[in-house]
Amino acid sequence: MLLEVSLLLVLVFNIYVIYRVVKCGLLEKAQKVLQILFVLIFPIIGAVVILLFIRNIEKDNEPPSSGQFGGGTQKSLSNFEVFNGSD
Repeated sequence: MLLEVSLLLVLVFNIYVIYRVVKCGLLEKAQKVLQILFVLIFPIIGAVVILLFIRNIEKDNEPPSSGQFGGGTQKSLSNFEVFNGSD
């Protein structure tokens, strides 16, 4: 019973990773085919490696944030005001 559950979990995880590879718009068709083969040949380790790779390239290609840093207000002293001592 435990073996069947383990195999089912591995199968579900592999299907999830293959789905992520297919849906990734940043990869060419040949890359997708090779990554799917890698997942199928090395079921657990291959799936983990490919999932980490997909997450990494998707994170690197996220659009930049709204330009705010730290979530505070946009008011700040300019370099001119700081060096000239103006209030």
